[in-house]
Amino acid sequence: MRYDFKWRWLPEDQLDEALECPDAADRVVGGFIRWHHKEIQFICGDLITTFRVPFDWFETCGDGIRPDFEKLAFDDHGGTIALGKYEVSESSILYDFDPEYRRRQDEAKKPTASTLMHTPRQEAMEADEQ
Repeated sequence: MRYDFKWRWLPEDQLDEALECPDAADRVVGGFIRWHHKEIQFICGDLITTFRVPFDWFETCGDGIRPDFEKLAFDDHGGTIALGKYEVSESSILYDFDPEYRRRQDEAKKPTASTLMHTPRQEAMEADEQ
């Protein structure tokens, strides 16, 4: 049985910034491979949010690039997770595996009165009302 609880982190010059930014909970800053469970344990920049992603979630790319779990790395201030030449955005993983992230993203997508599209006629009517 293989155990590897060696944490991998963002490069030091990026880690401090990722930990201090307002959206730290939405940045993946570290993780380790859980070989026995065939999954990766991730931690976000708030250093509270953790989640696990099974190996089979990482599908082979159309160009044949496969994830290399031996080469887990982080980049782009918590925006990119690399498994060798295979890269994935933190947002795609967080959306699938962090329910709080998904809720925040879905809330942000909801249209508001200021984001609804108006026709030129509606805009003219609103201008007349003022």
